Amino acid sequence: MSGEKIGKFFRKDSSLRMFGTIALALFYAWGLVGRIPYPVSTFLFVFLFVVIFEYSREDPGARKRRKIFIAGLMAVLVSGIVSVVFRYLFLVKLP
Repeated sequence: MSGEKIGKFFRKDSSLRMFGTIALALFYAWGLVGRIPYPVSTFLFVFLFVVIFEYSREDPGARKRRKIFIAGLMAVLVSGIVSVVFRYLFLVKLP
């Protein structure tokens, strides 16, 4: 493998998204969970994940606001549902 191919790999959009996902997951696992309540950390993770990977600077203002609103709604639903399912269905108290 040549240095040019390696450089091309690291500049590809899919590679940048993969490394961004890994970084965000590590931040969630090592930086948030256990330090702040689980529903809050999960809300932040889901919200940031959706905003980072769906937000586009080229979109008009109304579309940007809608994407941010949907990211917040998804984050509230995911963190709430996961917390309730683990707490009451699986009987696991989350950190």
